[in-house]
Amino acid sequence: MLASVGLEPGWRVLDAASGSGSFLPLIAEGVGASGSVSAFDLAPDNVAIVGERIARGEFSCPVDVRVASFLELPYEDGAFDAVWCANSLEYLDDEALPRALGEFVRVLRPGGMLAVKDADAGLWLFSPGDPTLLWRAWEAASRIAGNFRGCLRTRSMRRWFERAGLTETWQRATLSEIWAPLEPA
Repeated sequence: MLASVGLEPGWRVLDAASGSGSFLPLIAEGVGASGSVSAFDLAPDNVAIVGERIARGEFSCPVDVRVASFLELPYEDGAFDAVWCANSLEYLDDEALPRALGEFVRVLRPGGMLAVKDADAGLWLFSPGDPTLLWRAWEAASRIAGNFRGCLRTRSMRRWFERAGLTETWQRATLSEIWAPLEPA
């Protein structure tokens, strides 16, 4: 999915909520030696892991990492050609999401690209079993914590992007299937 977004050599890319950096090698490959990547995560442990990977020279371009929040990015306006955000916006509630998108728009150069990969929990299915079980579970969880609703809004993200001022938005679904027997992990 990352390869399909069109990163270009020489770009400056922000890996938002990078976790332990699983997408960093692919981003670095996409921007090449003339590009650069900045990464952030809310968890200091993840930032430390990425820092160790940087120290080992695992990436093909300059990479820096820091602890930060979606809601207050420590980067200058227009600092990036692209922002990549995977498996993270789904955890923001409906109040925090516009703030995070606003921060992405702020740090993107005019005409820059925001690429988001999130799961659509509304399409999950465990089979054999009751096909409505997960919907009922998500609905119940949504009453307890607003961020669970984020796992159900993936299909409407394009509208959220447009409200944030992003233009030329598009959305694509990619099917993932996991079949039994499952591995111990």
